[in-house]
Amino acid sequence: MPNSSMPILNIYQSYLEVSAQLAAVTFAMADKMTHASLLATHQALNEQLKLAYSLAQSRQASEARENFQPAFLPASSAKLIRAPSDVMLLATEMQKEFGSYFQRYIEQVKSGITA
Repeated sequence: MPNSSMPILNIYQSYLEVSAQLAAVTFAMADKMTHASLLATHQALNEQLKLAYSLAQSRQASEARENFQPAFLPASSAKLIRAPSDVMLLATEMQKEFGSYFQRYIEQVKSGITA
């Protein structure tokens, strides 16, 4: 009887290993996505602060108009525009890693059943 239950134990052991690996990947990718989102938010808020400061320093409407254009379209706005695509790249990377872990799990289950 112990021989017949061993493949089932192997399958559960493989399942637990893959589940732990998937959890580690999930948390690592969530951390990366959070970091990317916080960085983009920080940059956006800094740009808004620079804009407000620039406009507050203007004493006349013509000065405000002159200060508004460079402050409103900063050089770092390209980074802000790219931020969502960076998060999507991280999501794609996470999907790839999930796929590889599931593939390994299926292979382990197949080898456990045939053994």
